[in-house]
Amino acid sequence: MSEEQKKATGFALSGFQNPTFEGTDVFRKVLKAMSRPGEIQDMKATCGTPLSLNASCAAILLALADMETNIWLSPEVDSPQAREFLSFHTGCRIVENAQLSNFAVLNSETDLGILKNIPLGTQEYPDRSATLIIVVEDMKEGNGLTLSGPGIEEKNYIDFSGISNEFWNWFENNSKKFPLGIDAIFASNDQVAAVPRTTSVEFKSCM
Repeated sequence: MSEEQKKATGFALSGFQNPTFEGTDVFRKVLKAMSRPGEIQDMKATCGTPLSLNASCAAILLALADMETNIWLSPEVDSPQAREFLSFHTGCRIVENAQLSNFAVLNSETDLGILKNIPLGTQEYPDRSATLIIVVEDMKEGNGLTLSGPGIEEKNYIDFSGISNEFWNWFENNSKKFPLGIDAIFASNDQVAAVPRTTSVEFKSCM
């Protein structure tokens, strides 16, 4: 493969410069986001970024994925560069069937009909559900969603750009299936926040 060809692929994109330190830092921020729903964590990723993803999403997948991980990429975030980057740096499998995924990566343009195919886990193994990683343009505290539940002292308020009421209607039904259900991680270019299945969501307008 020529140098020009390499530059057009994920092989030319760097992973973490210090995988142990940086991977642990990203993991801790994701864990903090999951334990404090709706609380925004700053993310300064140092890894390369495939054009179809963003920096935080790429860093999260580098930190969480390994050779036993199945990742499904929606058409809106799928690209040869993303596939090669993730496979090369994590050893993960990129699957074509969302029902086989451990992580499902999408954005605000993804057809929400796909959500019915994301694994919810089973009564015996609720932890076998997939986790959504949703690429967004922006997130901010304030108008949009009102979150309550475990990890929230009273209520948290947050808005994710481009995420529709249709998604939150689906998420409300998803939460009713607890302990089954799907957790959602939202990644802008330099921030991350999470809304796990245990969170109660009230919304008026999220557009």
